[in-house]
Amino acid sequence: MAGRTKTAEENRHIPIDLLTENILPWIPVIHLFKNFRHVSKELLQLISSPKFIPIHLKKSYERSKSGSRFLVTLPDGVVDYDGGGTTKIPYPPGFSGCRPTILGSCDGLICLVDKDIKKVSVFNPSTREYQKREAKRFLWLSWFKKVSWFGRHPCTGEYVLVVGSEIRPQGGFIVVVYKFSSPDSCFFQQRGWRGFIFFDAIGTLLHGVLHWPAYIENGARHVVFAYDFRRNEIMEIPAPGEFPFTLGVAGECLFAIFRNADKVFELWTMREYGVEGSWTKYANIEGFDCNFQLLVPLGFSWNGNDLIVDADGMFLTKYSFRDKAITVLETERLIPEDSTRKVVRSVTAKEAHKLENGKAFVFADSFVSPHLMYN
Repeated sequence: MAGRTKTAEENRHIPIDLLTENILPWIPVIHLFKNFRHVSKELLQLISSPKFIPIHLKKSYERSKSGSRFLVTLPDGVVDYDGGGTTKIPYPPGFSGCRPTILGSCDGLICLVDKDIKKVSVFNPSTREYQKREAKRFLWLSWFKKVSWFGRHPCTGEYVLVVGSEIRPQGGFIVVVYKFSSPDSCFFQQRGWRGFIFFDAIGTLLHGVLHWPAYIENGARHVVFAYDFRRNEIMEIPAPGEFPFTLGVAGECLFAIFRNADKVFELWTMREYGVEGSWTKYANIEGFDCNFQLLVPLGFSWNGNDLIVDADGMFLTKYSFRDKAITVLETERLIPEDSTRKVVRSVTAKEAHKLENGKAFVFADSFVSPHLMYN
């Protein structure tokens, strides 16, 4: 009697649940797309399924916490730095070469606006999928000294774009929360403040509150400018010192990095959220040239011994608290004659115009489609 033909399920050597939950989620999207999607129709359906996408995203966030995966923006595209190499990825059509502004990143997506404030795009650099909208939908992007954030609303979970802008000439500040899934938006306006300087334009989220490091000229003070999603209100949190600073999150604590009067960088943590007196010095960050102004923190290594920072928007750097040593991780934005230098230094004002300064941020690659947020 002839033997029956085995089904596809019987021919599969690896159980589907094991593939879906324990093997494929650990593989970066770019490798899955390149090496697996042409293997079989069944496998392509698997990695594109609504069940697999959140599983892969969760594992991707776990990988990103190790401090080894970043995106670096350049005028004509982004560089995906995964610790073992770099991949250059062009922007969506109409954005390459025009120095778009990055408004934020979430779930493997980046939100950007072109330099003429005409188009806003949500772009997945791993799948190359994108969605574009007219920028006039996001009115406040064209105003002065704006700050931004892109991500999931802490209360509703829907994707939103937050834009903060100084109001001229009367003074004050407005924060607008735009929804992608509907034309609705909400805003909160605070009058009286005038003359803002922001040291990092993309907000830091903690406890349902967005934070931006700022200096208010009419008050002559450094503050953490904050927007509370739940209360829909703007807050002012005292900074740890009267120096230009940047912000990051470690565990459940907000921390700040600033250069002191002796031109040495210090890292301070806020042990009790919102309480000025709880700012506590953690450590000095030594070894940077005295000309450096700002270190934007991107995250810690998995063991907490190393801090990854973006130094003056020029290159990624790893600082070892144990060895008090600096390692340059990325040189894509350095001028060519500096790219082989082993000594970390800042550039002079005369050289600054040659730099392709961009934004660096922690990146969790994903299969999330930009089209989903409009549903």
